[in-house]
Amino acid sequence: MSSKGISLLKKGSALQKVFTNFWGVLSLSVILLSIIISVFAYLFVPDSSNNANTMHLSVHSNSPGFSVDHIILKKSKKKTNLLDFLMNGEAVSDETIPVSNFFTKGKRLYYLEYGLLDRNDFYKYVDLNVNEDINDLITKKTYYLGTDKYGRDILSRLIIGSRVSISIGFVSVIISLIVGLFFGGIAGYYGGKIDAFVVWLINVMWSIPTLLLVIAVTLALGKGFWQVFIAVGLTMW
Repeated sequence: MSSKGISLLKKGSALQKVFTNFWGVLSLSVILLSIIISVFAYLFVPDSSNNANTMHLSVHSNSPGFSVDHIILKKSKKKTNLLDFLMNGEAVSDETIPVSNFFTKGKRLYYLEYGLLDRNDFYKYVDLNVNEDINDLITKKTYYLGTDKYGRDILSRLIIGSRVSISIGFVSVIISLIVGLFFGGIAGYYGGKIDAFVVWLINVMWSIPTLLLVIAVTLALGKGFWQVFIAVGLTMW
């Protein structure tokens, strides 16, 4: 037997074929980019609140590219450490309201909430502090993928949701790999009746529809992300 080491990048290897194939490199780049974006999601999303759950019903169901001015009524004073921010986003975000019109008069900023008729009795106001710049209270937000029926930013929720999908893909595969190696190792080592029992168990698992098995495991363990990880992992081994 040759003692010469086997290189994963040797000529003709599967890994080398991936790196020399345009579509293989492109696919790998997309996967790696998706992982990076999902891990650092709250650094990229326009709405960095927890689960991108900021709702403004007045701007619901708008098409991609929709823009509207927001008036900041109350700025968040709660500081979030970097690790907690990367995991859960901002605990308390700025309190904002979409507006269709605004103007200053004296030391007051008058604004009209988005969706209301432009009538004097619909205008509200906030008092301006001394030397306070109006640009500090008005911010323009663009919803690049539009808003859902609750007025939430679809792009932000899509990016935040990607970490759930990627996590399920990785964790469930790891769980199924551990379970599969465990039963395969036992069957291969002992053989005989134990091997036959493992094969019988696999046939039983295969005979049950995967979706039905996932639902059953989820009902038994309860609702939650980790329950989904385990449910999918236990049905793939």
